[in-house]
Amino acid sequence: MSIRQILVALWRRKWIIVAVTLLAAVVAAGYLYRVTPNYESNVTVRFSPTITSAATSGQLGGIAVSADPTIITSPDVLDPAAELLGEPKGSLYGTVTYAPATTNVTTTSTLIDLTVAAPDSALAQVRANAVVKSLNTYLDTMVSTTLDQLKTRYTQVGDEATKYRKALTKNPDDPVAQTNLATATTTLSTLSTQVSALEVAGQSVTVTSPATIGSSTNPKLPVVVALALVCGLLAGAGVALVRDHFDDRLRDDDGLEELTDTPVLGTLANDRAVARKRERLPTASVHRTALSEGMRSLRTSVQVLLPEGRGVVAITSVEPGDGKTFVSANLALSWARSGRKVILVGGDLRRAELPHYFESAGEEPGLGTLLADAADAKKALSNAQITGALRSTPYRGLRVLPAGDPRHYGEPADLLASAPLERVIRVLAKNADLVVIDTPPALALADASELAAYADGVIVLASVGRTRKELVVDTVDALRANGLNLLGLVVNRSRRKLPKSYGSYYLRQTADKQRHGAAIAAALVAESHRDETQDDAHPTSAEVRDAAADARSVGERRRRRGAGRGESRAHDDGTGESLEEPVAPDNTVDSADEQGNTPEPIGVSDDSSDVDHADAPDDIVDGEERTGDAFDNETPDETEARVDEQSQANSER
Repeated sequence: MSIRQILVALWRRKWIIVAVTLLAAVVAAGYLYRVTPNYESNVTVRFSPTITSAATSGQLGGIAVSADPTIITSPDVLDPAAELLGEPKGSLYGTVTYAPATTNVTTTSTLIDLTVAAPDSALAQVRANAVVKSLNTYLDTMVSTTLDQLKTRYTQVGDEATKYRKALTKNPDDPVAQTNLATATTTLSTLSTQVSALEVAGQSVTVTSPATIGSSTNPKLPVVVALALVCGLLAGAGVALVRDHFDDRLRDDDGLEELTDTPVLGTLANDRAVARKRERLPTASVHRTALSEGMRSLRTSVQVLLPEGRGVVAITSVEPGDGKTFVSANLALSWARSGRKVILVGGDLRRAELPHYFESAGEEPGLGTLLADAADAKKALSNAQITGALRSTPYRGLRVLPAGDPRHYGEPADLLASAPLERVIRVLAKNADLVVIDTPPALALADASELAAYADGVIVLASVGRTRKELVVDTVDALRANGLNLLGLVVNRSRRKLPKSYGSYYLRQTADKQRHGAAIAAALVAESHRDETQDDAHPTSAEVRDAAADARSVGERRRRRGAGRGESRAHDDGTGESLEEPVAPDNTVDSADEQGNTPEPIGVSDDSSDVDHADAPDDIVDGEERTGDAFDNETPDETEARVDEQSQANSER
């Protein structure tokens, strides 16, 4: 992986990193909460030369003694120290350590560094002083005891020497007495020297560095927090990279074409308002978003692939919840807004979702009901039956064939495999420019393939962050194995953002047009009142609105006349009936959609302060009808010229 890919993966899994870091912080906080406070006091002592010699030789005055530094941590020293502190015996075990002190001076004595621990800084110092005092008492007692033993020995040897002298007085030539007396005399001399040395030995232990106030040995809070953050970030990054490596879910459209050998027709942005179900039909709104523009781009891509830009399109998905019904409804509405006659078919007979988008899509009869009735009657469906099941919508040019009530038909797969389905779709295709079929997911159900068998092409929907790449490949392979014409893939809920210049262009253009149109309208009104003596020569604001209403009426009459003169495209399939219903004048106008969006204006708004035509599907300028997004790319200068021309025409009229 490149550095950029690693950074992208880390950002994508940032919540894992945050979670692991927080977990590390919680563990660190728990450790600091449960750790026992610990303070250490240090004191340095010097053993006297006598004790140092005894520690080295293990003897004091020829008597075996224990004077090496290990006695510091022995019960002989610690228990009396605990008694001095009023603590129970054994309370100091494990709290005292020692080490030879380093010095640059060569001495015959030994320097020892003592470290005493306690849960309180003052107690640590008190304990250190108590241990030193107990150690000194122990060594002094040892020296005193040894001195007493030497004196006792000296007395005994002196008595023996006196006895030997008496024997020699009686018999001066006694060799044994002479030898014993010489030995006793030597021993007395040695004992005398040893006793004298111990008597002037002085204090066994001398404090060279007093005990200090105890200092905390617990980890510092900043250190623990920093360590926890670093460890948490590193561990979180590792977990995130491992998780990302084994995550097969779709992240974007990169490599999807190569993986499936299928073109990607479009990428639909993730819209938070749609995700929260606040706006189910963004293509019906006058507000421009990346999602609505992506839907228009998809409309163009699919239209290019269809023969003569018309036909039947089946829309399916890899898994439930990928947004196939949402795309079907909005794509059909987008085509209808461009001036096409569109029929949206509720082909998902298992879980119909179209009633959430169009209220009429929940009515009866529906596709399932038609197929079930045809199977029961064992005869072909008539044109009147099929077209009679179509339901109008609040949007001009868009009708819906509901899925029907599942209680009125049996197994959906069996119904869709029946022969009447082909006739239903052929009749619908002859009565509309485009037929959009909302089908069930294609991976595990045969319904999608059965519906798409009569379509000019199939679109497969996959959802970013949800659909696994392996399942996309399996779905595409399954559709191709059934001999279906796969138009391409659509990547839904993409988080890829457009350059900021695009967003600012759309928003700024719309805002500029609104402000510019309002300014022009205000200027027209001001001009009408500028010269009171010329009121008859200049139209008032009311006259402008009346002229706009007249223009709308003219446009409506022209549309009705054009619709009334329309001719049906007849086709005989052998039943003796035309597959197309008679074309009736289409008087349906856009009304407020399910989300409360206001219907788009026709002609000049009745409100003279709002002359924005940028998002109007139909507009009439100088009596001529313009449809679709005719003014989408109009600049403010062009808007001003068009409105001026409209005003002049109304004035002349």
